[in-house]
Parts: sequence; structure tokens; C-alpha cells
Amino acid sequence: MPNKTSGNNFEQLCINYVNEKLHKLYISAIFEAEKKELKEEGLGDRTDDIKFESDVNTVIALIDFSPKHPSYKGCKIKYPPGIFLTIDDWAKDPKKVDTPPK
Repeated sequence: MPNKTSGNNFEQLCINYVNEKLHKLYISAIFEAEKKELKEEGLGDRTDDIKFESDVNTVIALIDFSPKHPSYKGCKIKYPPGIFLTIDDWAKDPKKVDTPPK
């Protein structure tokens, strides 16, 4: 049986990232459809109370967060640079590739 850690871990990271983004998109679409249905049924005044809180946003931010990205302007939570940004920085400076950040 092959070792679970063998293989392409970056590929698995990308798969997980896409799955998290799709999950967020799906859940957002479902909540918006439910809010629309409630409004059509005359319960629109209650839709403002419906909030979707999830760890999905945290997971996505840990992977792709970039303080310079326009979609994160005004972000109240201070995340460290995401994994993709860190990998990109290491790739741009070959001296850092073998040296993990401190």
C-alpha cells in the first residue's frame, strides 16, 4: 500500500481549494434562493436575520489570501499571507525555496 503522504501534495491542495470555492458558491446560491423564496411568500422582513457563517471563508483565505487583492479590501480579519502567495514568493526568489519563512 502506498504511503498516504506520497504523491503530489500541491495537486491535492489545489483540488481542496477548488472544492472549498465550489462549496462556498453552492451554499451562497442556496441561501440567496431561500431568501428570494421567503420574500415571495411575504416573509421578506425576516431575511435580514438569515446569516451564513462558515469556516469555508477561513479555509479559502488561508490558501489564497493576499492583502493586495481587491476582494480583500476592508477585510476586518487580519490573515497571514496565504499559501499560494507564500509559494509564489518562494518561487520568485530561488534562495528562499529551500529556506522556510520564519
